[in-house]
Amino acid sequence: MEETLGKAVQRETPFQSEHAASSPNDNSEVPLQDNSTTTATKVYPVYSREEVVKHRTLADRVWVTFKGEIFDITDFVGLHPGGNKIMLAAGGALEPFWALYAVHSQEHVLEILSQYKVGELSAEDQLEKSYSDDVSDPYARDPQRHPALVVNSLKPFNAEPPPEILTEDPITPNTFFFKRNHLPVPHVDPASYKLEISGTGLPDTLTLTLNDLKTKFTKHTVIATLQCAGNRRSEMNKVKTVKGLEWGRGAISTARWGGVRLRDVLLHAGYKPDSCSLVQHVQFEGLDKDVTGTSYGASIPLHKALSEDGDVLLAYEMNGEVLPLDHGFPLRVVVPGVVGARNVKWLGKIILSAEESQSHWQQNDYKGFSPSVDWDTVDFSSAPAIQELPIQSAITEPENGAILEKDSDMLTIKGYAWSGGGREVVRVDVSLDGGKTWCVAELRSAEGEEAPPLGKAWAWKLWQLSVPFPPDMNQLDIVCKAVDNSYNTQPDTVAPIWNLRGNCNLLAMTCDLQYVYCKVVKNKQITTMTAKPKRTAATSAEHQAHRKSYENKYVKFFKSKPDLPPGMNPSDALQAKQQEQVAAVKGASSDAAGLSKSAKRNLKRKEKRKQQQDKVAGNGDHQEDELSVAVQKVEISGQPEALQETEPECSTEGALEKTKKVKNLKKKLRQVEELQHKLDSGEIKQPTKEQLDKLGRRKALEEELQELELNL
Repeated sequence: MEETLGKAVQRETPFQSEHAASSPNDNSEVPLQDNSTTTATKVYPVYSREEVVKHRTLADRVWVTFKGEIFDITDFVGLHPGGNKIMLAAGGALEPFWALYAVHSQEHVLEILSQYKVGELSAEDQLEKSYSDDVSDPYARDPQRHPALVVNSLKPFNAEPPPEILTEDPITPNTFFFKRNHLPVPHVDPASYKLEISGTGLPDTLTLTLNDLKTKFTKHTVIATLQCAGNRRSEMNKVKTVKGLEWGRGAISTARWGGVRLRDVLLHAGYKPDSCSLVQHVQFEGLDKDVTGTSYGASIPLHKALSEDGDVLLAYEMNGEVLPLDHGFPLRVVVPGVVGARNVKWLGKIILSAEESQSHWQQNDYKGFSPSVDWDTVDFSSAPAIQELPIQSAITEPENGAILEKDSDMLTIKGYAWSGGGREVVRVDVSLDGGKTWCVAELRSAEGEEAPPLGKAWAWKLWQLSVPFPPDMNQLDIVCKAVDNSYNTQPDTVAPIWNLRGNCNLLAMTCDLQYVYCKVVKNKQITTMTAKPKRTAATSAEHQAHRKSYENKYVKFFKSKPDLPPGMNPSDALQAKQQEQVAAVKGASSDAAGLSKSAKRNLKRKEKRKQQQDKVAGNGDHQEDELSVAVQKVEISGQPEALQETEPECSTEGALEKTKKVKNLKKKLRQVEELQHKLDSGEIKQPTKEQLDKLGRRKALEEELQELELNL
């Protein structure tokens, strides 16, 4: 910790005032002259938010902030009941996560946190200053964002939440709602803000203030999902290069929007639907501008804007709060069921027109083309602008290459599904074997249990499937696909939908989990899932041989007792059998006097062999295990001298040689395991012949080691 960088202060923060004396390390008692005591507040150093952000890894120490205080939670990471999700908050604030996980709002949680306090956030950073003072940079006044976001570009800022955050709740917290900006974020004074409405079919230009919108119109609330047209573009890019931001599966989020209906505002402005047939489009212009003064713009069809069932909002609230800067403060358009690009933020103008918006983003972007079209032959005027999006689904958990603690026999898979145009997702199918067999996932809705009105399913469905781990599979090829109420579904290959901009990737999502097997690590049984590497036939055969060797260890051990107890795997059964053997030896000490001479001789021989092994291996204190301790407790009566004479001597030189060989074999096996790990993780793409030969010797090394250990 770098406390020397901070300035020491003594003050009470909101967190301290609520939870005073939460830790014995925070305060000290000072005696007074009248023999009474008082409590002195501990002095903590002050750090900037910039300094906190530097502490995001275990190597750099993990710092978080809460109510103006800074905590070093590095030592708590391994104890966190929620696992590694705590690392999402590293270098940032806890508040948005605790709002998502309400279980933290308990007194004992705050008491635990208080023990890790190391400093206080500077007064300037506690005021949440949202921008820097560099006037030469047009992006200098952009708001601060949470460090957990996965950033695709900084200027303009575009970022998505970690996948696992998406499916925690049907409503995405504002902090983690994906950020899609095309230009610098404008700063608008709400007191002087004015919305201008003009165009064909209107008697005059109408100007409305923010207060007018809030007081002259009925407020409406709509839960709607917004999705960028480039969501999951990175997957399409792996097949063939496309142009655009490398979005993962997080360019989609859902919020509860509050505001006034666009229909009500247009009718208030004097538009009469039956009086003017020329109007076909409603154009929007934002207050965000490029260096030439050109605003971001887009348009939607008039029938969508005027439809009573269209639910198009001029929104000034997001999840019950004032619109954040990144999401269009003070006013934005929310067009449910339509691509995010038409949901214009920082709204400045509404124009009724016979034509679409002539904005670059309407005419020369956010369009789809044939897979045969490239940048040399593309004609943007030949394709319509994207409006309603096709059906979509994605897997958010587990991740490729994840290592999961197998504390149960069940595998849980999570994700989301959504369809544009108000079409409701009615089913999500999930396969564990690449599409050969399917299971139906359980759906969870943002609106609750009631089904939305037909054609007004604006929000996504979160889905979850819990199934037993397949016992006879060494590879899980997980696939999900969604079906909406028009029976639209997703394709299983990307080739027919590939396009040069990488838009509308609705491919049925796959998640390859290769070589699923159980192993014991620090007495914990875990399931290792690694990303599927590119392998040759030789490496594939080697993997099969390795797995068979692994399973044969237990088959050989249980040859006399092949049926395992229900619900018990070979590893647990092996451990139980070993414990039974130790218990049997311990029990033998009570009636050792009745042992035959040959039994006594065998027990004595085992004891001497164990002592010699410990000596050769360098175990200075010669601590015996449970078996040798039990043997020592056996009182051998009769003729000890004769017993020693009849027992053959054990060659120390032979034991030393075998022990050295065991060490060498273990060293070679470690090298093979490291090589295997690099192959599984994709670090080694194409193994050399020497590496393949080394992998091929693994089974022989394991068998040789097993035989040596049994002899010893």
